[in-house]
Amino acid sequence: MTINERIGLLRNHLGLSQRVFGEQVRRSVGYISKVESGQLQPSADVVEAICSAFGVDERWLKEGEGFLETESVGDRVKRARKARHYTQEELAAELGVSRNTVGMIERRTVRAGDKLIRMLCDKLWIDRIWLLTGTGKMDRTELTPFYELLRREPRLRRHIKAYINHLDSRAARIRRKKQGRAGTDGSRR
Repeated sequence: MTINERIGLLRNHLGLSQRVFGEQVRRSVGYISKVESGQLQPSADVVEAICSAFGVDERWLKEGEGFLETESVGDRVKRARKARHYTQEELAAELGVSRNTVGMIERRTVRAGDKLIRMLCDKLWIDRIWLLTGTGKMDRTELTPFYELLRREPRLRRHIKAYINHLDSRAARIRRKKQGRAGTDGSRR
C-alpha cells in the first residue's frame, strides 16, 4: 500500500469528506483528491500536518509500519451522544434526519457532510475541531457550565425543549399571519 492509499484509508476511516480533511491540513479538495489518486505525492509538510491534525503515527503513514489506531468521527459522535444521554432516535429527531442516518455515521458507513457536522456540534454542544480531529476538548468551553446543569437536571432539558418547541410553533403562527396580511395587498373595496 502506498502513502497515497494510506491517506485515503485514513480519511475514510475518520469519516471525513475530502473538503473537511483538506481544511484540517490547509489543502484544497483538488490537492487531496490528486494525492489520494496517486497523481501527486504529498509533501513533507503535508505529511507532518496530517500526523499532527489526526494523531497518526508518521511511520505508519510514510511506510505502513505499525497500525492505524485512531478514533473516527463516527466514534466521537457516538461518544458525545452517549455523554449527552441521547438515544439515536432522539438525536435523529433533533437533527431532522433518520435514526438510520445517525447509526450509519456512528458505524462509519456514511460520511457526515459539513452541514451535518455543524448541526451535530450545535445539538451535542461539542467542539468542531474535537469532532473532526479528536484533538482538544469535547465540550464547548463557553457552554460547559450550562451543559453541566442540563446533565444534572434531565427534567430541565425536557422543559427547555418543550419551551423551544412552543416558541417555534408560535413563530410559525406569526409568520402565517403576516403572510396572510401580505396577500391582501390592501386592495379592499
